Amino acid sequence: MSQLAINQEIFDVQALLALQDDDEAFARDIITIFLADLPRRTIYLQNALTDGAAAPIAAAAHSLRGGLLGIAAHRAVNASAALEQMALKAAGDSGGEALGNVLIELGAVLRQELELLQRTLSFWLAGSTDR
Repeated sequence: MSQLAINQEIFDVQALLALQDDDEAFARDIITIFLADLPRRTIYLQNALTDGAAAPIAAAAHSLRGGLLGIAAHRAVNASAALEQMALKAAGDSGGEALGNVLIELGAVLRQELELLQRTLSFWLAGSTDR
């Protein structure tokens, strides 16, 4: 698969391979595990957003961010970091409805990024081992 087929901001293949000492088979295993766990993490995030409590939202975003950093998914890392930071601010503040709406919007952005990432990772896994 050509590197041009993958947007590095969505999934940085070279950064992931560098993290894994250029072991593509191991990197593919990591992506497979990440994708298998993603539905559980997404449900956790959705439940937290539905409940509207800032601390669980921050925890869900933080958990996602850790996994996303490990696979070099830059845009989703940024979206999860923004949601986590805003949720932490909301937990220590009484920003009311406006802040709650921001959390909902940031959550929607993160979910969109995760859907795009999931498609991108699946595409990469299905492709050849060419870099």
